[in-house]
Amino acid sequence: MTSAPQFVRWGHRDLEAEIVVGEDGVARLTRLGLPGGLPPERRSWPALPLVEVTAAGHGRAWSGGRLIDSYIGGRLRHRAHRATRDGDWHVLTVELHDPETGLVAEVTYRSPDGVPVLRSEVVVRNEGAATLHLESVSSLVVGPLADGPEAIDGADLLWAENDWVAECRWQRRPMRVTSPALAGRVVFDNGKGEFSQTGRGVWSSCGRLPMGGLTDRSPGRTWLWQIEHNGGGWHGECGERDTLAYLALFGPTDTHHGWRHPLEPGAEFRTVPVALAFSDAGGPDEAFAALTRYRRAARRPHADHLRLPVIFNDYMNCLMGDPTTEKLLPHIDAAADAGAEYFVIDAGWYDGEDGGWWDSVGAWEPSASRFPGERGIHEVLDRIRERGMVPGLWLEPEVIGVRSPLATSLPDEAFFRRDGVRVTETGRHHLDLRHPAARTHLDQVVDRLVGEWGVGYLKLDHNIDPGSGTSAHPGETPGAGLLGHNRAHLDWLDGILDRYPHLVVEN
Repeated sequence: MTSAPQFVRWGHRDLEAEIVVGEDGVARLTRLGLPGGLPPERRSWPALPLVEVTAAGHGRAWSGGRLIDSYIGGRLRHRAHRATRDGDWHVLTVELHDPETGLVAEVTYRSPDGVPVLRSEVVVRNEGAATLHLESVSSLVVGPLADGPEAIDGADLLWAENDWVAECRWQRRPMRVTSPALAGRVVFDNGKGEFSQTGRGVWSSCGRLPMGGLTDRSPGRTWLWQIEHNGGGWHGECGERDTLAYLALFGPTDTHHGWRHPLEPGAEFRTVPVALAFSDAGGPDEAFAALTRYRRAARRPHADHLRLPVIFNDYMNCLMGDPTTEKLLPHIDAAADAGAEYFVIDAGWYDGEDGGWWDSVGAWEPSASRFPGERGIHEVLDRIRERGMVPGLWLEPEVIGVRSPLATSLPDEAFFRRDGVRVTETGRHHLDLRHPAARTHLDQVVDRLVGEWGVGYLKLDHNIDPGSGTSAHPGETPGAGLLGHNRAHLDWLDGILDRYPHLVVEN
């Protein structure tokens, strides 16, 4: 049974989305940009559905390296949609249903009023009778970034190479390098190539930023996207599909990260959120400006965003991880005289072995040799406050050194494990913040440093990559365990900010 196409328009004065529910019941995002433009009946419709899902036994209709053209995605039928408001945010929720598996996908688009940025995430729910073993679920699929071969000919891809002390090296190259034009003599006009970016391990920005873009060389229309993941796997691909430039963004996947998720009947899974910024003619700079406004609207409110205090950190070009009372006191006075409002003691304040701390960290107690005398480190913290500044400390909360007493006092289940063996990386173990013992340990550390010592600033570092993740639970893939830990980590950060609203956290 077929029905007439249904057109859904949603958005605000700076961004409008158009979704067409075709005669087959499949919902497709046909346009995203400024309000207005051609009527929907005068535009070609992209082939891609709102969501792409692969699962064991349910792969793709066009095999290759791309995660689009999934059978489940093509079967998802529009069931309902609703537009609401959440303060300054416009919200559109679209509910889709696969009659074969019983999978329900709820797509939620959000956009702050006056900002041309779309935030997207998907919740899938199993309303069927059998477990569905998920292998990939898209967070956002957009078909019409560029419409037609000529538009793709004139489009450039953007991405950012990102390495330690060599960050944010933005690159640009023609889209045709990875999505070549197929000559008319070729029977098939749907290739298998695409431009893809993938993040692995626990550092979401290692090698490349979880960002990318597509820009027209001539009119300057630009799309800029980011995958909002605090660590673990992510994947993005941009290519040509039926003469349209498409974008598909994911968190971890089976193909790229060994991620799988058994979705039991009645259970839900939520994807990693992503955002897509749009500039009609201002080029990449205007798109970056829009994304910056979106980030400011989306982040958790905090007083330091409004005050913008001046922060001095003793590490780079100063003490370089070798703080002592004698060295810090003159720096404190100089920073105060220069107008600093926060003074942060960086790495080394816990180092009682003069450089041997790497594989013994975890207790986060001050070094008696570095801070001698009856008051120890409190002499330094008090001096910071006396000079009108807020004291801060460096912390690397996720790690426990192999020589730390906590490596034996905490249970094995509190650490990353694979195949039942605790993971060790460069002399350290990595905490799994899903385990209550790991979280209790870190809560006690923060309660001591912030609640008892009066520290008002924590600089959080993260210096090891323990690989694919943790398979702590029976049948859990490391990629799934890593995603669970990532989300528990964010929950822990929310918890300490809830307890200490004045605390400033540098990530």
